[in-house]
Amino acid sequence: SRSNYETNNKRTYRVGYDYLQTMETPLVAGRDFELGRNSDILPPLNQRRTNAGPFSVLMDDRAAQTFGWDSALGESIYQLISNDEEGTENAVELNIVGAVGAQKYQLVDFGNFGSEGNMYFLQPDQANYLIIKASRDNLNDALNHIDTTWSRLMPTIGLQRDFIDNIFYI
Repeated sequence: SRSNYETNNKRTYRVGYDYLQTMETPLVAGRDFELGRNSDILPPLNQRRTNAGPFSVLMDDRAAQTFGWDSALGESIYQLISNDEEGTENAVELNIVGAVGAQKYQLVDFGNFGSEGNMYFLQPDQANYLIIKASRDNLNDALNHIDTTWSRLMPTIGLQRDFIDNIFYI
C-alpha cells in the first residue's frame, strides 16, 4: 500500500548505526539499519533524486497508525523532493523495514505537543549528536579515553559533553 509522506506531526530522527541499541529502544519487528546496505542510508535532501532509492525507514506503531496501518512493515511512503517547471511533484520512495518500540530516553515528551509518533532515518553523516554508551564500572577511564580521542581527532573544536540522565526525559 502507498501513502503520501506527512511528517508535520511526526518526530523524525537522523540516526547512525546502532542507535536503537545505544538508546535502548527496542526493535519489535523487521530489521534495524545495516552497515553495507546502501539503501538504508538516506542521502541529504539536496542529493535525493527520484530515480534513487527506495530508502529504508524505521517507524513506531503510533506513526504507523497515523497512516492507517496496524503494521507498517513493508509499506512505502513518498517524500516530496521538488516540483519541476510544469508543477509536477517529484518524490523519493521510503520503505518501512523496521518497527520500533517506545523510546526509553527523550529530550522532551513530544506526545504532549501533538507528536503522532517517531520515524528514524539512517544519516550517520548528518546526525546532530554523538552518543556514547559507557559502563558505570569504568566511567572515569571511558571519559578520559573520550576526551583524549576527541582532542586528537578534533583539536580545534572543544568537546561539550553531558550525561544522558541530565538531558533526557526518562
